Amino acid sequence: MKPASPELWVTESSPQRQSAVSWVLLVVGLVLVVVFRGFHGPGLSNSMAGFLLGVLLISIAAASLLSGGKQIITVDPQRRQIVVSGQNRFSGGKKVILFKDVARVRVGRFGKASNGTESFHVSVILKQGGTVPLFFGFYEGQFDRAVAQARCDRLAAYLQLD
Repeated sequence: MKPASPELWVTESSPQRQSAVSWVLLVVGLVLVVVFRGFHGPGLSNSMAGFLLGVLLISIAAASLLSGGKQIITVDPQRRQIVVSGQNRFSGGKKVILFKDVARVRVGRFGKASNGTESFHVSVILKQGGTVPLFFGFYEGQFDRAVAQARCDRLAAYLQLD
């Protein structure tokens, strides 16, 4: 008798969390622009650097707020594929990874613990070479290695990897 296959696993990123971070960046950028708007003289001064940093933060925040969106990861054991789809205000994209194309999975890390900005995700290593990060960005538990490890273990079980 064949064992029952796992159920469909669908996980979505959090667009609310992304928006909240974007608004914080926007406010910080505006504060920097206002505080350092009075730069004078030739060359790069500290005031000018602060002003330009503020402009950069405002630009990043505006782009994030305008494009907004979420990523949906679907692990389908019946079709034996992982579907990574992105949706934003302007477009959507989809990447399909077949189970047979996956060599292994591992927990990936972004940032440094010393900076306090370390986050974790699952990386799919493909047999043809290349890596596809999953659960990267604004997912529940992104700063908890144990959550990423649990996702990695669950995905390995779906893929029937050792």
